Amino acid sequence: MKMLEWTQRATPFLCPVFVCLCAISVLGLSGCGDDEGSNDWVGTWKLDTVDGEDFEQSFIQVFVDVQVFVDEGSEVNVSLLANNWTFDGNGTFEMEFAFSYEAEEDGVQVEDINSMKIMGTYSLSGSNYTLTREKTTVSGGLFTIALILGTFDTEEDEADIETGTWSRKGDTLTLTRENDTVSVYKRK
Repeated sequence: MKMLEWTQRATPFLCPVFVCLCAISVLGLSGCGDDEGSNDWVGTWKLDTVDGEDFEQSFIQVFVDVQVFVDEGSEVNVSLLANNWTFDGNGTFEMEFAFSYEAEEDGVQVEDINSMKIMGTYSLSGSNYTLTREKTTVSGGLFTIALILGTFDTEEDEADIETGTWSRKGDTLTLTRENDTVSVYKRK
């Protein structure tokens, strides 16, 4: 497939995927305490659901449905490799998301691994949280092409600050963003 045709088909998909990942990372888990022992958020978590939909299944299904890389009807295999949200006791966080895909079109096998790491800070005041994305690192064909095409940027701006409310029950964290998106995380 010609690169221009591929980028024209991929770009409309890449922007929402990246925006979704950034929004999810920004809505993230947040909170802080005076020390690691009093911080309910310290540890590594997995994003489980967004608005009641299984995150992994939804991501894979959207990716396959869009048929970004190949003609309709071609087989596309997508695997989520990483979905880690690590919150440290010092008020910093790191989100790592990665997926692989395999597809074949006209006898050409296409394979790639894409990853994104977002780092920042978080704070908690009662049941309210604030999370600030400070740095994003991406790798892989999809994310690299999107950067080249200007589909998204990794620079800090006002949209990189997210606020909302949270609650925790055992190994489950529930966050409600200011736009009412509800995300549920499970301790890893």
